[in-house]
Amino acid sequence: MGTSILNLVSLIVSLCALMFSIFTYFMHDCKLKRQEKKINDFQLNALAREEAKTKKAKIRGIIIDAPGNGNRELRIYNSGDVLARNVKVEWLNCNKGDGVYAREDFSVIGNLSPHNAWKVHLSLDCGHVQTMKLRYEWSDDYQDYNVFEEDLQL
Repeated sequence: MGTSILNLVSLIVSLCALMFSIFTYFMHDCKLKRQEKKINDFQLNALAREEAKTKKAKIRGIIIDAPGNGNRELRIYNSGDVLARNVKVEWLNCNKGDGVYAREDFSVIGNLSPHNAWKVHLSLDCGHVQTMKLRYEWSDDYQDYNVFEEDLQL
């Protein structure tokens, strides 16, 4: 009778250990699957962002000094990887008497290929405004209507 009780106790202990091992295995497996799903979602989002980036044009401007007193050059460029179509530029703070004069019209540029620039010569009078506020509108492979505004220091 003593050995049968010991056998029964050892059987119960063995079954409990087996049940605990199975429970631990499934809990660990569920945790790994949740982590794997998060990693997969993160990788898919990163790939989608990268794909969107390759379809976007990025229109920006920069003003640089040009030879001569009071001369500047505005360069509107496409730093994206695709063609920017129907590029339009609006000079938002353009007022008569502000002391900044563009030598040519740059409101409609048309298409601007990747990593190329459109140059506009500017002349400045004494007492000119300090910034030039521009709004760019364009279409690209990602979206038909893109808008970006920036202030450029003269």
